[in-house]
Amino acid sequence: MMEVEVRGGKDDENTQIKKLAEETLKNLGLGKKLKIMLIESDIGLPAFYVACKFKKDVQPLSLGSLATLRESSKGVRISVTHERYYDQIYSTLQERVGKENVTQDERNILFVSNAPPDLDSITIYDYTEEVRDNIIDALWHILPEGFRVRRFKHREDGFIVVATDIPPMTEFTNKVDELEKEIWGEADV
Repeated sequence: MMEVEVRGGKDDENTQIKKLAEETLKNLGLGKKLKIMLIESDIGLPAFYVACKFKKDVQPLSLGSLATLRESSKGVRISVTHERYYDQIYSTLQERVGKENVTQDERNILFVSNAPPDLDSITIYDYTEEVRDNIIDALWHILPEGFRVRRFKHREDGFIVVATDIPPMTEFTNKVDELEKEIWGEADV
């Protein structure tokens, strides 16, 4: 379950923003992709800080997670187990190992000659970027109008955004660093 925490405003304002965030993310099917969303407001500046950390299942899909790989006399035999990604697998392999090294034997079966040792870890689909973009789009439905100057700090498993209507200041950097340590921990920063 996604955790949404809102702070910095009055209790009733925080409750309204939290409810709006939860409903917006749920309606867009994004709530199940987030571990935590922390929204902090500083009306004195004015600025809104939003830190989002994705769940562990929001990771790029590798060839090894979408297909079964086995050595054969023709090279590496790749049996695509998730047909939805077949076209992406085929085109990605052609780009990475060369068109001349990728052949299709039958439906959902590919052979790769001269395969690199890390073939199973080749990224086929980076779902993380799609989730990130969709959550960022959803934020503009959640945050108040006028906070259109945006500064981002992207992480592999999430991001922090500052939404304001003034130019960047040192306070923004300090607050982003604080949030990053709070959400991801001291060692990960």
